[in-house]
Order: sequence, then structure tokens, then C-alpha cells
Amino acid sequence: MEHFWVPYQALSSLPGHAVAVLAPHADDEVLGCGGALASFVAQGRPIHVVVVCAQSDEATTLTRQAESRAAARVIGYSAPVFWEFSDGQLPHAPQLSDKIRDWLVETHADLVLVTSCWEMHRDHRALAEATIAAVVALNGRVQIAFYEVGLPLPPNTLLDITPWKEIKDRAMSCFQSQLARQPYDRHIRALNCYRTYSLPPAVQAAEAYLVLTAQELLERGLNRDPQILSQALHQAAQEQARQPQALVDCQDCLAAMLNSTSWRLTAPLRWMGHLLKDDWRRVRNILKNRLAFQQPLPGPSNSQCIEQRQTVGNNDVRSVVRAPAEGEERWRVEILPESRSAEMAPLYQRVFGKPLSPDFRAWKYGQGRGRVFAAWNWEGKMVAHYGGLVRTVSFFGTPVETCQVGDVMVDPAERGVLTRKGVFFRMTQAFYESQDSQARQAAFGFPNQRAFRVGQRLGFYSSAGKIYLRTWQTTSGAHCSEMRSLWAVSHRDAIAQELWRQMLAHSQHLVLVQRDAEYLDYRYRQRPEGNYGVYLIGPVQLERAQAIVVVKQRESVMDWMDFVGSPDYVGLALVAVKVLATQAGLNQVQAWLTQPMLDAFADETAVTQETDIEVAQWDCDESQGWAEQTRGRWWAMYGDTDFL
Repeated sequence: MEHFWVPYQALSSLPGHAVAVLAPHADDEVLGCGGALASFVAQGRPIHVVVVCAQSDEATTLTRQAESRAAARVIGYSAPVFWEFSDGQLPHAPQLSDKIRDWLVETHADLVLVTSCWEMHRDHRALAEATIAAVVALNGRVQIAFYEVGLPLPPNTLLDITPWKEIKDRAMSCFQSQLARQPYDRHIRALNCYRTYSLPPAVQAAEAYLVLTAQELLERGLNRDPQILSQALHQAAQEQARQPQALVDCQDCLAAMLNSTSWRLTAPLRWMGHLLKDDWRRVRNILKNRLAFQQPLPGPSNSQCIEQRQTVGNNDVRSVVRAPAEGEERWRVEILPESRSAEMAPLYQRVFGKPLSPDFRAWKYGQGRGRVFAAWNWEGKMVAHYGGLVRTVSFFGTPVETCQVGDVMVDPAERGVLTRKGVFFRMTQAFYESQDSQARQAAFGFPNQRAFRVGQRLGFYSSAGKIYLRTWQTTSGAHCSEMRSLWAVSHRDAIAQELWRQMLAHSQHLVLVQRDAEYLDYRYRQRPEGNYGVYLIGPVQLERAQAIVVVKQRESVMDWMDFVGSPDYVGLALVAVKVLATQAGLNQVQAWLTQPMLDAFADETAVTQETDIEVAQWDCDESQGWAEQTRGRWWAMYGDTDFL
């Protein structure tokens, strides 16, 4: 069984013809895969090397780039290309994956070597994550080979670099600026020696790789929310930095408290507090479970935490900040009033990495369309947000008012988010209690698998199905005789209502969000910066209109956002969307589909893959059992989300 964990044979070369190597910093390309590079040179393979990061100090950057060029000359490949992303900032470079994808296409590489996603350095992990996304996007044209620098990886391939050991040693010696700080060459030689543990004695040095195809990346789930580890490590680093100062603060508070006159005078009260504490907590829990309220009950007392760092006498005046007392919750959870809606924007930026415009928020939650709960810490900073939009959903032909969950955010720095003591649980609980009080029977949303698993473990979410990504290739010569903008049709509302009626008549066995005229206007015409194309297929006569399609153009793909009409016209609608894509100079159409839609939305060019998005559902009224009845019955597309 040992061969399942580590290879017992070493290869003399890695697969592929044209090779691309990505190094986060100048030296990683040699430390991690210098032996492989030497073997590629000996075989005459095309080699393309990119060093991604540059240092903030220009002199250091120039020195390290010169060292990288010198190492390339030693091994025998062309000088690397330097992209000069900011050192330490790759986790915050959203354009990196697209740049890698375009570079792989340009170089015609069929094998890319990159640092592994198990590395300690955040730039190493971020580069691996971006490369995974690029390889998956290229649909199997490129294999990926992860190499190791700072942390061993779980390999499936060992490369015998015994013939190239001396060359690699000389190449590593070129990086004198780094070797002066740490003998990295010694560490790597030890690692390469360790990798011969399962190999014959003749193999003196080996490099370890995890070589995978795009399909194997998907099967292993390496493409799914790859930033989980990065976020966990970042939070751990923040906590590690916080603890020493927290200890000093606590020691200062304790010293001041023990030396105070009030501490001695209130000793009898503390004895009484110990006796009554358990009774107080029981009463408080009963009240919390029995009463409907927007704000948490106050704690039994208000404690004060001394900010001053120096030791002072009993009579000195010092500033204090409000902090939760023992038994009091760390957060204040309540409905977010419109007057404080601007506080949502900084949290949105921290969580999603992009700005939130006031117009977009007003479109989503304004005029009573939604209800939002937020949580503030005792410093007054919003640390969590849970939004819900009122939606009418057809449950097997019966319209039901539900809530669509969106903008679920917890500050990455907030601790305990994955437990029942955390702010996520507290806020979600308050949100669903409010839905129950408004007699809404169900709620739904489209979380990624990580968020879904968290909610499922906490007892809130159940799966109603998965989202699939279907891609069609456009075909030359496709033609749709009658197609026009819906907004240009004078009686568009009547047509939209009729097509929605036809869709409902054929969907009595399904669950789908309402798509009537009012919804289409709100969702696709009023949304700020939406840029949707909404088209009527067929004649403009009310009784002869065939379908409505909604599309949105991206850089290289036409997204099929929505469809309204009888399922009999899905095939015609697909032709129309392909025509729109061709007219825009695009050769692909993509759509999100649920399981019941796969057969209807199919043709000979369709390619389907599973996404990491779930259709999640919650029973606000558990006696109805909606989640169990509707599992696998949802009809949902891009347009059913609140964020696309």
C-alpha cells in the first residue's frame, strides 16, 4: 500500500512538450524545479519562465533579477520574464489568473510548473491558486505540476535529477543575496536527498511533483474555494500578533483593579454575584428564547477595560472603552436601519474585495424589498451582515412568498465564525426568527460549497440541488428570423405576462422564482450597471410570441442569464443566444443550470461541469417540509442570483 503515498520509481523526465514555469520570487524557479529545468534543456524542449513578484526596493529587485538571469545561463534556458507584481500582495491580485491563462495560450505550453498550494508563503499559495483557475479555464489543454520549496507536498511523481545535481547546485549559488540571509541551497539539497528515500541507491537526488490534468484538479476539488487555507493562516497570524498585546492589556487591567479602593469595598457584592450568576443566566436564556426582540438584552454589568499601558496610582484619571462583560455577547445584532446602510460598504470591500455602490444597495434592499441584519462589535465596527430579499416563488404551481438570502458576510478577522458561539450563528438565528415572525415559509440562496457546509453544520441549510455550468460553442450560419429588444415592444408587459403564464403551465412539477413582467423590469432594466440584453423571440403578436431570453456579454463569453416561456421553445432560444454571441464576436455561450434543466438545454456542442455552487434552502416553518419536497426540483439560472 505504500506506493499510494509515495512513488517507488523515479522518472527521467516530466510529461509535456512545451514547458512553462511560474516562480513567485526570483530563486523559486531553481530551488523548486532546477533539476527539471536542466532536464528540459537537455531534451531541447521549449522553456518559458516567469518570475511574478518584485521587491518594493528597486535595488533589491534589480539584484535578484540579475541573479535569476545568471542562474538561467548556468542551466541553459532563456532569461526569465519579470511581471513585477508587488511582493506579498499576490493574494490581492484578482487579475493574476487571467494573465496566467493568456500567457499559457501565448506560449503554447502543455505543462506548467508552479509552487504548490500547500506552501507556507502566501505568495506561493496565491500563485498556485491562480494557476489552478487558469488551467481549469483552458479545459484540459495544459497539465499542471506542483513543485515544493518551503513545505513538502504529497507527490505522485519523483524526478531523478542525479545527472543534473551539480548544475542545480551551481545555479542555486547564483542567488547570493538570498543565501546570505538563509542557506536555502543547503535546505533544498537535503529535501532532494530526502526524496530518494523510496528510490534505488543509484538515485542520489530527486525532485517531487504532483502532476495533474485539469480533470484531476476538478476531481480532487483543488479548484474549489482554494483560499480557505490562506484565510485560515492569515487569521492565525493576526491572532498570534494580537495575543501578546492582549496579555499586557489584561495584566494592566488586573493590576489596576486589584489596587483600587472599589475592589476592596465591593467584595460582599462579588460574593453575592457568584451565588446569583447561574440564576441570572438561566433567566436571561429563557427571555432570549421567549421574546421577539431586535437588540440583545444587556449583560448583568458593564465592565471597563483600561487603555493606558503604564502603571498609575489609584487616583489617576485614565480613559476607558466599552467592552462586553462576563456573560455578555461580543456583538450587538439588530436590523440594519436605512440611515446606517453606508456602514455596509467597508465590510463588503473587506469580504468580497470590491466596492459596493450606494445605487446597487438601494436597488437591492430599498423600498422595503429586503431586510438586513448586521452585527457590530463593541468598538462600533460592523463585522457581519446577513441580507434577505422578498421573492415570490412558484412551489409546484402555487405562489409562495419567500426570502432570497444574499450578501452573507463575516469579517475575515472575526473569530469563532464557524461555531454556535460565533457571530455567524447568532446573526443567522436572528434573521430566520424574523422570517418566521413574518409568516414566510421558506428561504433560499446560492452559496458556494464552503459557505453551504458551514450553514449545514450549524443546522440552517439543506441542499435542494447543485448548480451546473454548461458551455455551448457557437456555430457559423445559425439564424434566428425574429428577435428584437423586449424594451422596444410597446405592449411588452402583456407579452411577458403571457409567456410567464405559459412557463408556469409547463412547470407544475418544478420550483422556480417568479419571472413576470414586473420582475423582469426590476431585475434587468432597473439594476445599476447591469448591461443586460433582453430579447423577445418570435412575432410581437401576443398570441404568437415564443420566448424571452436575457444575456450578458463578458470579455470572451456570452452569459445566458434567463429564459421565460414554454420549455418547448428552449431549443429556439438557444439558437437565438448563439446568434447574439456570434454577432458580438464571441464563440462560447455559458449558463448556470440545475439538474431538471440539463436535458432541455442540450445540443451536440454542450459541455457540462459541476460548479461549487449549491441551491440551498431553509424551512422557516418546519411543519411544511418544503426542503424535503423540493430537493432536485429547482429551476434556476444565472439571473436567479442576486449578484450576477
